[in-house]
Amino acid sequence: MIETNTGKSLRIVVIGGNGGIGRQAVELALNLGHHVTAVLRNPARLELTHSNLNIVQGDILKQASIEAHVYSADAVISAIGSSSLKETTLYSQGSQNILNAMEKTGIGPAVPSNAPQSPALEFRDRH
Repeated sequence: MIETNTGKSLRIVVIGGNGGIGRQAVELALNLGHHVTAVLRNPARLELTHSNLNIVQGDILKQASIEAHVYSADAVISAIGSSSLKETTLYSQGSQNILNAMEKTGIGPAVPSNAPQSPALEFRDRH
């Protein structure tokens, strides 16, 4: 997570803030005193309240949707994910849209933390 030596509160955007990694990033940033905007496909899925939390709707497959939320951020954390095993452009196109939006609005750095759920990533007992 991003910490500052100056004690300054950062404006952090977490894209995909209701999944495992995203929710932890949101909670940690809030606990450190930062202002967080959680961008979700369905904002109702993040059942969290905090005075420094803004939960908004966004679609990473639509770059303009992301630009609207990152323009004033100090940092963006990408925690996008899908529970589906179907082929998707969520990661490739979504990540590209996030990076394009950040470049267009002059925001950095990006912290990608995509961890798709797939049988290849499951831990299995080999005994």
